[in-house]
Amino acid sequence: MTDSAVFVGGGGEGYAEPRELLLRYANRHGLVAGATGTGKTVTLQILAEGLSAAGVPVFVADAKGDLSGLAEPGDPAGKAAGALAERARQIGLGEFDYRGFPCVFWDLFGR
Repeated sequence: MTDSAVFVGGGGEGYAEPRELLLRYANRHGLVAGATGTGKTVTLQILAEGLSAAGVPVFVADAKGDLSGLAEPGDPAGKAAGALAERARQIGLGEFDYRGFPCVFWDLFGR
């Protein structure tokens, strides 16, 4: 990956090639939509993390709280750590770190 782009996922044969979004094209609103189980939440997490790491402020409307995990680093000893490391290796992402991202939570109901 480069300083002028963010990782968005794997593509190509077996989804094994890293794909990136050039930051100069990430200056508009976006919508991620799809049926249950198609990867919307993971896509939003990847985009929000990548943009935040590049210094781009991100606003995400998350009514169910699925993205609240962005605030805390993942656990390298967690049960999915091996699968995550293998997938990162498979798509050429290399080493990755577990880290949290700055988040502000707004509650419309004051709870």
